[in-house]
Amino acid sequence: MIREAGSDAAGSFPLRESFVDCRGETREFIIDFSRSDDERFLTAVEATDAEGRYEFAAMSEADPYLALGRLRRTIRRGLSTRYLHSGGGRLALSHDALKGRIGYGGVAVDGRLVSFAELLELIQSYEGFHLSLEITDPFGL
Repeated sequence: MIREAGSDAAGSFPLRESFVDCRGETREFIIDFSRSDDERFLTAVEATDAEGRYEFAAMSEADPYLALGRLRRTIRRGLSTRYLHSGGGRLALSHDALKGRIGYGGVAVDGRLVSFAELLELIQSYEGFHLSLEITDPFGL
């Protein structure tokens, strides 16, 4: 059942929660409704002004607290993998895979913004390999 605006859930959000990433760093997130008139959609935005900060999203047709559980799992899963490392002053993929969020001027990966120029340099080192690109909705719709 979808709760009406002004329900118990509306008084519970926004909330702040901390999660530990794959490097052992604690990252704090502000969790709130992504659409003020629809409690089924939640977002978690890292509480920093850094370009490329982490952002996650989840939804539930039934209840905002189910969305919250899904969002927490998504955050933990998203923070559990490091995709980039610096070697010799250049960015490199940790394990031949990359996940991120498209932003203005680049892609947010590992909590930082990788410019499109850096991304191009990164993938050019894989010349001759095959590439699979998938763009998905943050809510999984």
